[in-house]
Amino acid sequence: MKVKEAMHRGVDWVGPDTPVTDLAKLMCQHDIGAIPIGEDDLLIGMVTDRDLCIGCRMCVVACPFGGTSVDADERTVIRCDLCEGEPKCAENCPYEAIVYVDEDRQGLHKKRRGAERFLASLETLTGKGAAG
Repeated sequence: MKVKEAMHRGVDWVGPDTPVTDLAKLMCQHDIGAIPIGEDDLLIGMVTDRDLCIGCRMCVVACPFGGTSVDADERTVIRCDLCEGEPKCAENCPYEAIVYVDEDRQGLHKKRRGAERFLASLETLTGKGAAG
């Protein structure tokens, strides 16, 4: 398999003045870990999910359930979903790296992304588009 067969084709780039919260929501909605940043039809950079979190651990301190922890090996924060829609971790993240997406919307996005991956795999295997 080549990169062009594995890459995600459905995400637009954003400008450098895009709010971080909008960027994080796009990443969550499209179930992706990076978004290209462009200006004047030129690629000027990339923002990844790791760029958003600086590891300050304010989310860990803010979680009233003790369900948020740090994975030291991956240098990422593991979040719980015990808040039932009122995430203290997201409210207290100074860099807006955590965006809460309710379970219904999250499930829809995961299903859509799974279907897109399936169709792309089918196209790769058959050499044909989804329509046949």
